[in-house]
Parts: sequence; C-alpha cells; structure tokens
Amino acid sequence: MFGLRKVRKDAAQFWVRNQPKILFLLVVTVAVEFSRRLPYLNVFLSFSLIGIFLWIITLLLFNAKGHFSLIAAFLFLLTTSLTVAIQKMEIAQEAASLAYYLELAAFIQMLLERRYAKRRDR
Repeated sequence: MFGLRKVRKDAAQFWVRNQPKILFLLVVTVAVEFSRRLPYLNVFLSFSLIGIFLWIITLLLFNAKGHFSLIAAFLFLLTTSLTVAIQKMEIAQEAASLAYYLELAAFIQMLLERRYAKRRDR
C-alpha cells in the first residue's frame, strides 16, 4: 500500500511542476487537430507527421533523453510487423513512417546530447 501512495504523490508532484507544459501541449494538440480538418492542410498532415511534431514539442518541453525516442521507434516497428501480419497495410505504412521519423529524431537528439556533454566537459 505504501508504494501506491508514493506513486500517487509522485504523479501529483509531476502534474503540479509541469502543469503549464502539459496544458501548452494540449493546446497545441487541439490546434493541430483543428488545422488538420481545414481544406488544403489535410492533404499533407498525416498521422505520422502530426505525431512526430507533437513528439518533438514534448521532447523540447520536458528535456527527455534520446533513448525514449529509440524505445518509441522500436515499439512502432513492432506495430508495423504486427499490422503487416494481419494485412492492415495502411496502418503499417503510418507506423513505419512514424518509426522512421522517431529514429531520425533520436539520432539528432543524441547528437545534440553529445555536443552539450562535450561543451560541459571543457
């Protein structure tokens, strides 16, 4: 029972500390979803582009490490293989695109982390 109270306390502290960031992310999500419904923007705003845009904003807001992007990319690659196995090609294509974008984001993120680490060591 003690572990559950600690988890609840940590979750509440996370919410209090990061409430402006979370609310900003929600506003951006609603704005992107609204703009996706507009004509001419719905042509190129696919699920994978919206997903990577929101992922990058989340990474910038919360200063997450690069391995989170790699884990997410791996999960989307698993999703791709499962959806190919059940012959849902549209979902597989979106998941593969999102995995590619996440791998690219992780690569850039790790390059920046390495650069900042070298600057800090000087």
